[in-house]
Amino acid sequence: MQRKRILKKLGLQGEIYFTSGATESNNLAIRGVADAYKRRGNKIVTTAMEHPSVARTMDYLEKLGFEIVRLSPKDAIDNFEQYIADNVTQDTILVSCMAVNNENGFKVNTEKTVQTRKK
Repeated sequence: MQRKRILKKLGLQGEIYFTSGATESNNLAIRGVADAYKRRGNKIVTTAMEHPSVARTMDYLEKLGFEIVRLSPKDAIDNFEQYIADNVTQDTILVSCMAVNNENGFKVNTEKTVQTRKK
């Protein structure tokens, strides 16, 4: 009942899930997208600086046959957003990247990444 009330308050329909924390949430979201879109492609673009919960989920999906492309900011420090966009192909079903790295402060302008890819 509470789930329906929350959805209604947010103006949403469908389902809502509660998890115990970020690791479970990351795992659920990434694996859910991979499973839902596996018929459209098998490529996932991510970064080499992701949280361990994301990195481990990517390792798991790689063992299942997904192509995981891990990009390093060192390879395109001046325009990492373009570097991400350049690695997205027709087979890409997900781009997973943190906006700000919690260890080194590296920032990725996600809006710029999307706009770059649309051009």
